[in-house]
Amino acid sequence: MSAHTIPSGAVVVGVDGSTSALQAIDWAARQAEREHRPLVLLHAFRAIDTQANLWLVRAGADVSQVLGQVEGEARALVEQVAILVRESHPDLEVTTLLSVADPRQALLDAAARASLVVLGSRGRGPVRTLLLGSTSVAVASHATCPVVVVRPHHPGEVRRGVLVGVDGTDRCRATLEFAYRQAALHDLPLTVLHTYWDAAALAPAGGPPLTGDYEADRLLLAESVSGMGEEYPEVRVQLELAQGLPDAALVRASAHMNLVVVGRHPEHTLARGTFGGIARSVVEHSPTIVAVVPD
Repeated sequence: MSAHTIPSGAVVVGVDGSTSALQAIDWAARQAEREHRPLVLLHAFRAIDTQANLWLVRAGADVSQVLGQVEGEARALVEQVAILVRESHPDLEVTTLLSVADPRQALLDAAARASLVVLGSRGRGPVRTLLLGSTSVAVASHATCPVVVVRPHHPGEVRRGVLVGVDGTDRCRATLEFAYRQAALHDLPLTVLHTYWDAAALAPAGGPPLTGDYEADRLLLAESVSGMGEEYPEVRVQLELAQGLPDAALVRASAHMNLVVVGRHPEHTLARGTFGGIARSVVEHSPTIVAVVPD
């Protein structure tokens, strides 16, 4: 199988043998099962990218033999994961995909046919000690389908459902629809959050107080979910206003959530609306699972 033959609408999950990836695989398998979609286990690797293999080649080892060993190890890894997934999800259609390429590019290619790409927040590469691996950042910032970054979490911990951030514009529609759908699939309540600036807090010392009832913000928030209740009548929805920057408010509110959903807006928008602003900040700092939805 190549990225071009991935079943249309499949859930694709990155496999690299790390603990973080195993948590992502577990989440992705349960998600694919709920959505009645096939699951693709994708393992991508560079032909010779470890110090040990480079040393062997420089020492005069046969390159084809080294490449064969690398591919054999990669195939064994992904097939072992497939066995475990099939044992725990016997009714799930599971396929494997090996790609001799940069993992970021392989996942982005797969995203063109996938309905969802799922990744762990830390891999086994040279950046595994960072808060978030470069693969997760690159894929979440450029994929054409939603990307879920699964952080280390405790499944038994009581959480309060799905959280989604909106700004009241039409560009948030895809993000909002994704959040509603996840809440419905997992039978979870949904919190829709809109942030505002507190003008009173910015008033100069000694100057006249600035006031506002934020009625416009409340109306904007209510209008942003217009029609969604008819499409997802089973979803319990709570609308909330929060003061401050959107990314900070979402990170604070996500602490006790099952999932936080954030949109990735086009690069021509204001800086805090691009992936370099709100979405990236939430992905890097939220303590729970994060979904990034392209507009």
